Amino acid sequence: MKIGMSIQQEALQSSIPAEQKQVYTAGFPSLDLYVDYLQSLGVSSIEVRIYKQTASYEDYHEALAMIQSKGLNITIHGELSHTIVGSQVYTDYPPLLPLLENLNKPITMPIHASQGDERNGNYAARTAQILHRWANELNSRTYQLQFALENNRVKEVTDPGNTLNGVLEMVEALNRPDVGICWDMGHYFSNLLNGKENAPAIFEEDPLLNRFCKRVVHTHIHGINLARTTHFPIQNEKNLPLQSFVQLLEQNRYKGIYNLELSLERWPQEDNAPELIAETVNYLQRTIASCRKGTR
Repeated sequence: MKIGMSIQQEALQSSIPAEQKQVYTAGFPSLDLYVDYLQSLGVSSIEVRIYKQTASYEDYHEALAMIQSKGLNITIHGELSHTIVGSQVYTDYPPLLPLLENLNKPITMPIHASQGDERNGNYAARTAQILHRWANELNSRTYQLQFALENNRVKEVTDPGNTLNGVLEMVEALNRPDVGICWDMGHYFSNLLNGKENAPAIFEEDPLLNRFCKRVVHTHIHGINLARTTHFPIQNEKNLPLQSFVQLLEQNRYKGIYNLELSLERWPQEDNAPELIAETVNYLQRTIASCRKGTR
């Protein structure tokens, strides 16, 4: 059982003072102690959220080295918003090459599709061009980078990845083993609650969801609060229909990380963040175990 946790990039940057990081580290006085706490809960992977194209690798090196020294896996939430189509990945994403060289192991990179304000802009084609070029360049050097195109929430922009079907169409058209899907369960559930996607009668039997899950290589998991805000803890099925979503992945032989993506800075200050994180991790672990028992 592989459980991951996203940590906001501010908490990982050496240039940001420790006291400013505590909102992203559940109140722990250091990133080191927060990572130890997560590891004690059964978390075995940490995700950088988001590793910006304008970042400096040196600003993250100390934190990434510490995480690796504890035997934890690392995933990187990437971006492509500053990309010029047709240019090389090393030009588009300067901090990526030193990161890959220093990690020196296969890595998964969830990433959002290209999006913008042009109503008739072909952002799906732009996304495909970028990922095809980047994957060819990086994996020809045996970096073994697994891209995972993420489904987004419907917002006031043109985004070809703001539905499950939109993401699936792009990934199927690319048809590359190194470009799969990151299923953001919270984004999907938010779309359902707001009437932006159609909810199937039975999640586990839905043809689209099963086709989609066959391409899933990574996950982002978070609850929806009463105000329908994303990236909150998961305490029950009202926050997220986790049982059905995990069952869909398990019946489609998912082998990736179940990665929690929680935005601690959005939570009320009076919340006990460590306790809610522990409760959410435990809930996820129990759900995975239950689904695996049922699919044997």
